[in-house]
Amino acid sequence: MAEQIDALLSSVAFLSSFRTKARPNRLTPRYFGVVGMVLGLLLGLIWRIASSVFTPAIASIVVVGADIFLTYGLHYDAIADCGDGLFAHMTTERRLEVMRQPTIGSFGTVAVLLVILLRVASLATISASPALLVGLLGISRSMMAIAIGRGNYARPNGGMATIFLGAMSKGADFAIALPVMMLSIVLVLSGAGVFAGLVALLVAFAIAAYFFRRGVSLLGGFTGDLVGGSGILFETVALLVLSAKGLR
Repeated sequence: MAEQIDALLSSVAFLSSFRTKARPNRLTPRYFGVVGMVLGLLLGLIWRIASSVFTPAIASIVVVGADIFLTYGLHYDAIADCGDGLFAHMTTERRLEVMRQPTIGSFGTVAVLLVILLRVASLATISASPALLVGLLGISRSMMAIAIGRGNYARPNGGMATIFLGAMSKGADFAIALPVMMLSIVLVLSGAGVFAGLVALLVAFAIAAYFFRRGVSLLGGFTGDLVGGSGILFETVALLVLSAKGLR
């Protein structure tokens, strides 16, 4: 039990701005989905409160700002690194080198700004629903955990995701991750409506899966940035689809 609690606390520390003394380890990813749901609940409550005080546009900015604050912008940084490393023409080695650098280039700047603008604009057109955000973040973090346990790691000399190699390889890992994933899907369908929710999830998953597979092809394997970037892309596309006039 102590080992599981430590894994949960390490997942909280890794995915959010809440600090704990637990250090990330191979068991940490099995709780990614749980932490995603908690973050989604906090953001959903902020969304509900902000929507009762401000206009939809301001409320959506508050939510996205809170998302960045609660996660230290971890996955926004990932999508920026993916923009710099995947969108330009260069060798595999150069892509990995660029994605490791702490600075952000022009492609990365455009990518992260586009994601932020799409999230703000999409949230402004959707009725505040904590269930929707709990579900989307639960799914995206669960997807990240599953992605980490599949395929080859692209960095032969090690990187942030090295500590998770070998994760999600046992039945006990999925005994936690899969129920969280299923509950998250139900929450999205509840918050968005069955038809709209299904359309949003299918489109978002297809685009995120393509992005991830394309990244693996270009990098020779996955990286932490690719995993995180795919997750936030999934959320953003789902919100964008839900903002479509025909689904509102």
